[in-house]
Amino acid sequence: MADVPGLLRFQFTPKFLTGVPTGRFGNKIGTSPGSAVDFTARVGRTPVFVGAALDILHYGRETRRIAPFPAIPEVFSNVDTTNRLFRTHALLRLQPVTGRLRPYAEGLLGFSYVYTRTSVDLGDEGAQAGTTHLDDFAPSLGAGGGVTIGLVSVPGARFALDIGLRYLTSSEVDYLAPGELQRDESGVTFEPTRSPATMFGVQIGLAVDF
Repeated sequence: MADVPGLLRFQFTPKFLTGVPTGRFGNKIGTSPGSAVDFTARVGRTPVFVGAALDILHYGRETRRIAPFPAIPEVFSNVDTTNRLFRTHALLRLQPVTGRLRPYAEGLLGFSYVYTRTSVDLGDEGAQAGTTHLDDFAPSLGAGGGVTIGLVSVPGARFALDIGLRYLTSSEVDYLAPGELQRDESGVTFEPTRSPATMFGVQIGLAVDF
């Protein structure tokens, strides 16, 4: 593959993400699927890139079937309780700008937001009702590394496979593990857990330089 001159300034990378929680967070939460996207800009002609990294992880889901309208007991709707972790970070990356194999190292600083929400489909053109039972956010930081493997180049752009690993941890947050909502005639009760949201992330995506 012919190499692209090192004049490309920006990189956009959508990714598939698998989160592997550790520590006290890992004692409550299992391996979690998710998605991520990075956007970076090169600083001049240096190998330094700055940008932003966003990701969302789905660490639990419970679905129940109910009859939301007592007068129509034969009509059922899904009630979904979802547990999610959303993170956004400023990103600083060091990476060569030329070559088919381009390893990188990076640092991240931002925040994490965790929440548990229940929603029900009301069956009226996609209308939904819902309640957020618990949410919390905290500063977070981390580091990572990986490699992009060149696939194809076209005038003004370069496409590569991106494979990476990140370690991110936050200050302590309150969260609910899957299945921790308790339901009875009087409503819903729960007892949150408090710990850092610490997780390794295994990522694979398509890096587009332009």
